Amino acid sequence: MSEGMKAAKATPADVDEMRDFLFKLEEMVSDLEEYDAGDIGDFCYAHFSAQCGRHFQRVLFGYDTLVDNACDPTLSHLDWKPEIEEAITAFQQLHAPDGAFCAHSWAYPPEVCPACNKPVPFNPRRR
Repeated sequence: MSEGMKAAKATPADVDEMRDFLFKLEEMVSDLEEYDAGDIGDFCYAHFSAQCGRHFQRVLFGYDTLVDNACDPTLSHLDWKPEIEEAITAFQQLHAPDGAFCAHSWAYPPEVCPACNKPVPFNPRRR
């Protein structure tokens, strides 16, 4: 995203409501002995806007944004882009050269990591 552009982020409740709707729809479509097209249509009409309609664009946009910016496009599964993986590895080595995990987070405002007591690298987004 460019600076100054903001998009609404789906909440965990939004994702849960959408997931519940889609799971029920999948169940109905998979069991045509119990549900006919009218039942499915009625269900969609009654529940789509309440459980999915307000959220699906935010969920999909958030997913697309995350995948486009953070995931390796050459893989068929979710994994970090190589440059992000390298940065994570370098950061972990900087803060835990012996291989032990450091719980350091760039979100901490101090200049020293509270977990490993080492200097925190400059991050202009840290406030």
